[in-house]
Amino acid sequence: MPVMFPKRRTDGSFWVEITLLVNTNETEGLATRINAWLDQWVQANRYWNWFGATLDFFDDFASPPTCVQRKPESFALRLEGKPDSKKSWKDWIVLRLLKDLQAEFREITAVPPIVNE
Repeated sequence: MPVMFPKRRTDGSFWVEITLLVNTNETEGLATRINAWLDQWVQANRYWNWFGATLDFFDDFASPPTCVQRKPESFALRLEGKPDSKKSWKDWIVLRLLKDLQAEFREITAVPPIVNE
């Protein structure tokens, strides 16, 4: 059975978008702070020792994640996956990135399911 998630482009690349529900009166400022933090996070966490294997963030992703405001109460966190990305891209998001992001920004109140359209 073919893989249903994420949907891949013709070149094999893909994207995922994660909705971040937020509680803030300064949405533009928060988005700017999150984007700066994301760039720093990728630099500081580019390599990950996962069960004896060293994973490189850029083996799975084409660039650091980006965060944009969608509604006053939500942002979209977007990640661009590379054509040859393996299954570890999910681990990067769930076990590392989202965990650290929520710990850093108390304004993030919830993270609904990942979307890929």
